[in-house]
Amino acid sequence: MTAQAVAQRNSASVETEIRSLVSQRSTIESQQQKLAERLLAIEHEIQRLKPLYFEGDHNAAPAIAKLETEKKYLLYKKEGAETRIRQFDDKIAPLRREFTQLREADVAEDARRRFDGFQRKLEDLVSARIVTYRAACRALYEEAVFVHSEIDLQPLNDSEKGLRLRAVEQAHKKLEAMHGAIINTVRDPRVPGWKDGPAFGPGLLTHIMAKLPPEQNGNGSH
Repeated sequence: MTAQAVAQRNSASVETEIRSLVSQRSTIESQQQKLAERLLAIEHEIQRLKPLYFEGDHNAAPAIAKLETEKKYLLYKKEGAETRIRQFDDKIAPLRREFTQLREADVAEDARRRFDGFQRKLEDLVSARIVTYRAACRALYEEAVFVHSEIDLQPLNDSEKGLRLRAVEQAHKKLEAMHGAIINTVRDPRVPGWKDGPAFGPGLLTHIMAKLPPEQNGNGSH
């Protein structure tokens, strides 16, 4: 069978074909069993009549002849049933091999589809993280430029410079507070949705950021 022919079939259709053949085979096998039982009964009757014929029972000979005739035709039928069963077996065996191959292909295809879905979702999430990371890098650079230009490049006295440095320190404490919130969230079993999750992951940061007001989570208008 060519690859194209295999591609046009599927495991469900092959399984249906196998079931149909097995059902037909079972019917013939049942008929064969009944033939075998009848042949056994005929043989027993013939063996019973032979001594009677030996003893002079003139009715025994015609009865034996009739049973022998029936036996001959039943043997033909029994042999025919056996041949038909072998023919069904010859059809079923390759179909079962094909079914196994198709099922393996189905499993592989399902795995491929699941992986494709996983890969697409992962790429979307990573792309979203890249956007966020770029925004964070841009904000960090702008902050550094701003602090440098407003403290180092300005003619400030010690008092003014001290005030601005303390303001920078206070602003950076917000980052430390965010870091502490992430750590505490990881350790807090009351956080919904994370009890059975990873010990730590970027999703926790997203979970926290989503709860912050727009002006703090970076989604506000500028």
